[in-house]
Amino acid sequence: MTIGTTRPGVPGAPAPASRPLPRIIQGGMGVGVSDWRLANAVARLGELGVVSGTAIDAVLVRRLQLGDPDGHMRRAMARFPIPGVASAILERFFRPEGLAPGQPFAAISLPTQRMSLAREQITV
Repeated sequence: MTIGTTRPGVPGAPAPASRPLPRIIQGGMGVGVSDWRLANAVARLGELGVVSGTAIDAVLVRRLQLGDPDGHMRRAMARFPIPGVASAILERFFRPEGLAPGQPFAAISLPTQRMSLAREQITV
């Protein structure tokens, strides 16, 4: 199937020139589920892969508390353009040994209209 001269449902709107529509659209399924590996595999097949960012701040601090065994979170934090923010988050949440069995995660507050600076920095 190819796209015609107009987009379906949008009268008179131009469409990309004769590109096939994706057969598969892998939507964001929640951060940690639709990660870059799945989106990459779908995209390599010529389809549309999406990475979710929902609750990525909570996943970041939990992975740090679990010890970040693959180092992905720490590598990302090392490249963050505001080093002071990255080091404060690492100092607060990174546990090299991970959490002890049964130990709860340190929580972060839910996003609100007026967030604290620390909560805003974790979100960024």
